[in-house]
Amino acid sequence: MSTFSKTNDYINVDTLPDEGRGMSYTYLANGKTRVKYYYRDKNGLSTHKQKVIDSRKITDIAKARIELEESTRSLKSTTFKDCVEHYEKSHPGYNSYIYRLKIAVGNTVIDDNFSVEYLNFITRLETEPYKKKMRSVATISKYKAYTRAILMFCYNMGIIEKMPIRKFNVKPGDERDRILNPDEKLKLLNTLQRNESYLYWPVYFSLTNPIRRGDLVKLTRENWEPFENWVSFYASKTRKKQNRPTYLTEIDEPLIDYLNSIPPGNLLFPLTSFKTHWATMLRQANIKHFQFRDLKHCAITHMMDSNYTRDMLKGQGIQFTDKMIDLYRKYDIRKELDKLKIRCQEDCRNENEKNSVRV
Repeated sequence: MSTFSKTNDYINVDTLPDEGRGMSYTYLANGKTRVKYYYRDKNGLSTHKQKVIDSRKITDIAKARIELEESTRSLKSTTFKDCVEHYEKSHPGYNSYIYRLKIAVGNTVIDDNFSVEYLNFITRLETEPYKKKMRSVATISKYKAYTRAILMFCYNMGIIEKMPIRKFNVKPGDERDRILNPDEKLKLLNTLQRNESYLYWPVYFSLTNPIRRGDLVKLTRENWEPFENWVSFYASKTRKKQNRPTYLTEIDEPLIDYLNSIPPGNLLFPLTSFKTHWATMLRQANIKHFQFRDLKHCAITHMMDSNYTRDMLKGQGIQFTDKMIDLYRKYDIRKELDKLKIRCQEDCRNENEKNSVRV
């Protein structure tokens, strides 16, 4: 039961029922009423919330009291699982990191002790192996980043009163995306050819033409236009409001012969699941820490090193922004130094020619 009072006296929480909850209301001018709801906080101390309503009816006062009570209960008993559910309503879709977070600390109440439970979970991630391997710094940082995003979302929405953790210490970790040097490219292609692998032509094509795996497996003979000497398609993932065709033009003679050999209506690169086969080919070629998606980095780097500009890439409909191109392109310091050396030699030559003309 709750205690009611029409006076302005502060209700002593110690005189309330065991749960330490009660209320009072005061009539104000202009037909308004101030409703106060009293409760004990997590430390057992007296506190209250209040609300002013434009009514003096006892039913409206009781309704305001219920609203205040529900707000205090939700703030007091909000768990991380509740925060995840609110977050997923605005960010739909399955995420393995969020799923594991919900299992590990989902029932933990968002209070001052949450940081202890959460840090214990992070410590287990850092010290306990997963599938006989230790988790990378980047993997652990993703757990921290998603936790921060969920808590910050709930804090901004007013679901939690304060951030239980101030600093998450998210580290970028070692860069995993990389490109193949010329020797590695040759070794990989030779290995694929020697084993008569069905990955030879997909890899050969993707080394110089930036395309996502999801788009690569959908290309058919109709996407190959021999008279234009390009492969055209509509990207499945794009940030553009109006999607437009992409044209991949890095097609050499061996690739032309292969594409012309595909019968009409067939896939250019018939691929299904090749994770195990891909790992075997990389192991035979002695190439480490390289993933199939890294072929996009190789292709963008190849095109930029071949004197393509960002505007030329966008003109071909390649769905990359300037930021993404900078992300995918990997600079070879030796090539950059060679370019700088050639540029300096040209500048010196031009300066000498100018001086000779003056003389």
